[in-house]
Amino acid sequence: MTIYLPLGVLHSELLKLLITVSCVHVDSDVTEDKNWVKMRIEGNPSSEDIALIAGNLVKEIDDYPIDRNSFSEGYQGIMQILLLARISYLLKMKSSFM
Repeated sequence: MTIYLPLGVLHSELLKLLITVSCVHVDSDVTEDKNWVKMRIEGNPSSEDIALIAGNLVKEIDDYPIDRNSFSEGYQGIMQILLLARISYLLKMKSSFM
């Protein structure tokens, strides 16, 4: 699986959590324009690993009506984490403007 993330905090935290929590191999490179991080992920993290990573990456996860047992395994679970992190970020940004 190859993903591109904006250069910033999320990619470094995700990289650290993927490596320490689950048995996946991750290569990462910064793109030539220095705006994106390209991450190549190989492996199949369990749904339990995905839930643990989500809880550590998205600190506000307990504020959302999410069943921790509903995360998928593998690449689909990684995409769920990325989507949840983005939604959480947008909600924080929206609440800071109110």
